[in-house]
Amino acid sequence: HDVVQPSYPDARGAGRGDGGEEGGPASLAAALTAANRGPTARQQALPAVRRALRAGAALAPPHAGQILALCLEALASPDSPPEVRAHALATLRDLAQCAPDAFAPHADIALPRILDVLDDFEGAGGGHSEVALAAGDALDGIVEALPPSAALHALAPHLGGGGAAPVRCLTRTIARMSANTLMHDTPVLIPGLIEAFNSSSADVRKAVVDTLVGMYDVLGDWLLPQLSGLSPSQQKLVTIYINRAMDKPKAPAAARDTGGAGKRQDGETRVPLAARRS
Repeated sequence: HDVVQPSYPDARGAGRGDGGEEGGPASLAAALTAANRGPTARQQALPAVRRALRAGAALAPPHAGQILALCLEALASPDSPPEVRAHALATLRDLAQCAPDAFAPHADIALPRILDVLDDFEGAGGGHSEVALAAGDALDGIVEALPPSAALHALAPHLGGGGAAPVRCLTRTIARMSANTLMHDTPVLIPGLIEAFNSSSADVRKAVVDTLVGMYDVLGDWLLPQLSGLSPSQQKLVTIYINRAMDKPKAPAAARDTGGAGKRQDGETRVPLAARRS
């Protein structure tokens, strides 16, 4: 699918005349201070914060929490226009990308709010397309910035009821993980994936199948007994897609050390998963 980039308002010219060096630490501190002067000032501060982050401003310990609060207030306010909400989401993405260590402790707070924005657009249909695109971009950027295991644990609580977006992000996260790490974290994922597999949304169910195929690509046959909670028809569907994936030729660069996980031979075809015991 072609990726449509959200048309964020340009942050490059924001934050000038704030009394500090353009884009530097003083500029960031000034923008955060100005944000406390009211809703209008808060809206004007977001582009300045983004610009300072992209310029490499060093974050003092409280700054990440202040930026998070600024963004969440803009997202929660019913008076925030779509442009401001898009800026808030882009600021969360920039914070994660530019200062991942400072952002990481706040990921569990930020991700649910971003998923709420996506749910408003995809579920109720009442969201703004520019804001939804910004939310998707923020979710991708945050998950990419986190270490794979941290991203997995941040996504896991939202797999069952968070729509297709967190499941798709999980698929990309799994591709960055070693077999041993994913094997250790699999029990955290299975309950949410099973719940998502029972979603009424075909997009969510398809995303779950893609994720399970990706997990099998890393873990091999070790994964199969972990899927006993699926219904027989779900197990059959997963098997079909695993077989299709195994039939596709892979480039040498895509080869992965399974680290002792379930081995499989080239050309092997998976038998259907064992039916769930009643």
